[in-house]
Amino acid sequence: MKIALIVDNPTRDLDGLVLLARELAKHNHHVFLVPMYSAGYEIAALAPDFVLFNYARHANTELLQSLHNAGIKIGILDTEGGIWESPEQYIKSVAIAENLHNIDQYYVWGNIQREAFLRYSKFNSDLVFVTGCPRYDFCVPPWLATIAPVPVRPGYVLVISNFALSHPRFVSPETEIKNMAAAGYDPEYARARAADEHTSRNGLIEFIRTAALKYPDRNFIVRTHPFEDDAEYHQIFSDFKNVKIVRAGPVSMWLKWALLALHVNSSVGVDAALMGIPVYSADWISTNLAKGMSALPLQVSRRLASLEEFFAAMDNSQKPEIDSEARKNLEAWFYLNDGNSHKRISERIHLFLKDSDQALVEDTALL
Repeated sequence: MKIALIVDNPTRDLDGLVLLARELAKHNHHVFLVPMYSAGYEIAALAPDFVLFNYARHANTELLQSLHNAGIKIGILDTEGGIWESPEQYIKSVAIAENLHNIDQYYVWGNIQREAFLRYSKFNSDLVFVTGCPRYDFCVPPWLATIAPVPVRPGYVLVISNFALSHPRFVSPETEIKNMAAAGYDPEYARARAADEHTSRNGLIEFIRTAALKYPDRNFIVRTHPFEDDAEYHQIFSDFKNVKIVRAGPVSMWLKWALLALHVNSSVGVDAALMGIPVYSADWISTNLAKGMSALPLQVSRRLASLEEFFAAMDNSQKPEIDSEARKNLEAWFYLNDGNSHKRISERIHLFLKDSDQALVEDTALL
């Protein structure tokens, strides 16, 4: 069979999809990695038997419908399926009613998402599978060993900047707010979040400046969100020899070689926890709105109430432990941290196509 895998954000998603493509190729399928923004005409040129999309939303419903009408089988693996304020908000991001008959398979990251699907939609339970997400397979061996080294000395402080709504890279903040509203959020909430991010970003900048001056022999790597404008960071820290602003490569590459990671309620906190990297939440910078966005990154982090607590953590270097409740929630949202998500998805796709092919043969024999 000919299979197309849609690549949403190459920096974030490509490595995991390469693992999936490799596994599907073992079943003798022909696999193509297709950029999301050229999916319409690339899929038309390839004429695949199956397409694995990165989401089913209002923005691509027309494409899903046209492919379904053409007899192409469709699967969905959400690239943002594990970090949401609630299961209900996750479901709001999916155009369920419009695509109820367009989707043949739906692969979710954890049991919470599957339960939400079955509670809030009319999806057939036989079509929704818990698999995990392939990009997190690189958090554990053997794939952890394949992560490339970074071009700086290991043992740095990794600071996660996640303010793409207030400081978007490609569009205006107003456009980002409209896009957020289109994904099911209340517009007033979106505007409040943008203002909130602006305040938190200023707090993070002040933290980096203070910490970098206190620890001149320690590198501070500021990893910006792929869709965040980082021009201000480059300008402010141009004279700091121990502050580097980075965007290249997957975040796992920067996490692997870090002494510790610090975030303001970012989903990268979960990545760090899955990789066993000491992870801290800068609660003194965060706001009540930000703390209510998603509980999981806070649950898996050691929460710091002041800059002084961060200095103590730096000087102590003791690895914070994740409690049993946080581990339980981590598995509920992200499933098994075993490096085999790509294998589970591959097996589901292969069995589905095998059964579909057999049904087609039987139908043809009846003609």
